[in-house]
This record gives sequence, structure tokens and C-alpha cells, in this order.
Amino acid sequence: DDPDAPPAPKPANRIVADISPGRVVQIQNALIAEGLMTGPANGVYDQATFSAMSSFQSRKGLKPLGVPTADSLKALGVPKNSGRNYMTASRVLESTAPKQE
Repeated sequence: DDPDAPPAPKPANRIVADISPGRVVQIQNALIAEGLMTGPANGVYDQATFSAMSSFQSRKGLKPLGVPTADSLKALGVPKNSGRNYMTASRVLESTAPKQE
């Protein structure tokens, strides 16, 4: 560990902490393309990403929440995430529950 290295980026808040790094890179690359962030994408929904998303949402007439909403992702051109690979608590229960006959 380099003591002179800048601290690793941290998620902006708990709401965005669970977004996968791959998904965050997609969002960040779209925000970079819009000129609202500088690159490269780091895969962490940090404060810079939060601020850039908020600016983008304001520019598009959306509520500037800073968190990625379906409308803001669509406006950014980020492809829909099916969520198939994301295990929520209910999906875990569904996949492990005994089958009803």
C-alpha cells in the first residue's frame, strides 16, 4: 500500500453502493460522453458520479436525484439491465424454497 496514493473512491451513499461495478462503468462512460465527468470510469458510484448524474438529470428536465433512475438511464442511452444476475432477497427465497406440488 502506497501511503502517498490517493484514497480509493467510496460509494456516494447506501442507495448506490449495491450497483455492480460493470453497471457503474456503463453509467460513468455515458456521463463522460455527455461531458459531465472526466474519465476514466472507475466502477464506483462515487460523489463525482452522483454529481454528474444530478447535473444530467437537471439538464434533461428530470428530478435531480443523483441516483440512476429508469428515465435517466434511458435518456443517457444506457442499456436496460435485466437484473437476471442480481440476487435479491426474494430471488434467493424463490430459488431455495421447496417446490409446491
